[in-house]
Amino acid sequence: MHRILDSSEDPVLVLMELMGALTEPPLFEHPRCAGELSGDFGVLSDIVDAYPVDYGANAEMVAGREISDAAREWLAMPRTVEGMQQYLDRWDARLAVLPVTYGGRPVPVKRGRATIPSSPKA
Repeated sequence: MHRILDSSEDPVLVLMELMGALTEPPLFEHPRCAGELSGDFGVLSDIVDAYPVDYGANAEMVAGREISDAAREWLAMPRTVEGMQQYLDRWDARLAVLPVTYGGRPVPVKRGRATIPSSPKA
């Protein structure tokens, strides 16, 4: 998380590296937390790819802001089971309210995961 906040590295690339680390020992031994973290971090890293939703010209700025905030909160959270659950709950809630569109219309989001409509209407 310190590397994410270091302006000399691309926060998205560092976050993707972290997501890979979540699949290795000892982190994968806690599948619920590792899985939820990986899912939330995946949503954050997908912002710049316009997948599954398009943030337009502001995608890099939105991704950088959200990823940096996630890193700051991670470093400040208590290292307890409760601290981890509160972190995950906060980020699920935060990801659920990010403005998202696909094909020019709002996309419903549940627990930080976007639900893509079958086809955008013109």
